[in-house]
Amino acid sequence: MYGREVPRPPWLTAQRKRAYRPRPRKTISPQRQQMTRLLANTNLTLAAIARDMGWQRSTARSSAARIYKQHNVPDRQGLRQALAGHSA
Repeated sequence: MYGREVPRPPWLTAQRKRAYRPRPRKTISPQRQQMTRLLANTNLTLAAIARDMGWQRSTARSSAARIYKQHNVPDRQGLRQALAGHSA
């Protein structure tokens, strides 16, 4: 049987035991710092960055996408501008 075929018991509710509270990390991982630095300060391709860091290209690509999203920028040029604005 599948879950949709079984009636939901009345005691099962969709409430949390604890209220949601975001828990941002206090420090950025060394790999994330290095990746951000390489994206902002070099013209290396993602393949070259992945090779330098010992990652697969897909890992570097997804990490770059997360970094861009974190800084709310669409690409590497936007990341450079955003980081230049923070340091100025």
